[in-house]
Amino acid sequence: MVRSALRTFAALALIFVIASAAAGRSPVEIISSSSGGMVLRYVPGALVTRPVGLEGREYAEVTVAGTGRLSVPGFPELPVVRVVVAVPDCDRVEATVVTGGTERERALRILPAASIVPGGEGEVSSYAFVEGDVYSSDGLWPDRAAAVDGPRWTTTQRTVAVEFYPCQVEPANGTLLSHGSIEVSLSFQGVRDHGTPRTDLPRRESLLRSVLLNYEDGKAWRRGRVGRPRGRPDDYFTTSQNWLKLTVTEQGMHAVTHSDFQHAGLGADDVDPGTFRVFSGGGLPVPANVTEPRPDWMEECTALVDDGGDGAFDDGDRVIFYALAVDGWSAELEVEDPDESYYENRFANDSVYWLTWEYEGTASGFESGPRRMAAGDLQGEPDPLA
Repeated sequence: MVRSALRTFAALALIFVIASAAAGRSPVEIISSSSGGMVLRYVPGALVTRPVGLEGREYAEVTVAGTGRLSVPGFPELPVVRVVVAVPDCDRVEATVVTGGTERERALRILPAASIVPGGEGEVSSYAFVEGDVYSSDGLWPDRAAAVDGPRWTTTQRTVAVEFYPCQVEPANGTLLSHGSIEVSLSFQGVRDHGTPRTDLPRRESLLRSVLLNYEDGKAWRRGRVGRPRGRPDDYFTTSQNWLKLTVTEQGMHAVTHSDFQHAGLGADDVDPGTFRVFSGGGLPVPANVTEPRPDWMEECTALVDDGGDGAFDDGDRVIFYALAVDGWSAELEVEDPDESYYENRFANDSVYWLTWEYEGTASGFESGPRRMAAGDLQGEPDPLA
């Protein structure tokens, strides 16, 4: 239980680090760094213990200057410093933790972290300070003075999150350990070389600059973007100059007609129907954990171009494709580890698809041909869209 509670820090680490970076310089220093490993050193600020009376029991509240809180319900509330560092693309990162200047203080019962107690209908939630099983267990909590999570991808950068614990506690006997220094040595195992590193999109560079302790050094360990169509320029929607946004509310077969082009104010007569493509981002919300990878580009959908066989896009012609709504069966939407078999999107009512094309005499920016469905793939007679 102790180990699993500590591993939850990854989802919050980047949020905390962004706030810390905005507030000032990190208290963690990089002593040395190479493609084989890195040494981080943290010297905690002043330790303060304050007596707190709670439900007839005396606790000690522990704070250290320049830190946040672990905030694991049922466990002692202890200070923490979180950083995220760039590392080479590797199979794993091994960590060695060394502490110095450690002092012990006895007869302290550390205040437990607050748990949120949901209120009833029309009531406000409240906080409860409840001791978990760790208060009767032997040994230190946390079991080490630092913990490492990763490596994982943050856009095109391989990163690890490191937590430093200036204090550890033996809850059963009330002993508090405070460290004068904590040094973490990271060893990179199974390093891979991706060749010449690339600069990311400006908005992603801004994220990495605000998050990473070693932003400048980390540039040398970047990899190229994965999953984009070959030959596509670095920014979105530059493979073609022509894009039409389509909103879908219901699952099923949909069509964009020659008349739809005219009503949208688009030139339709010179369109090359052989260049029609339909793309979708999938419709699911992006992961809540900002360290998880985001889709780098949309997926191309299969489409049927019904142009009468004359190679022109004119009256009565249409582009047919199958679309999913934002709500639907989890298996169809490819929801990972669904809690329910039917998924309801809490953030959107419409699913978005994109139609792109070229005009006659204009070269396509895509190297491969468009994805097509055969007329026999359509279900229903004589017209599934009727």
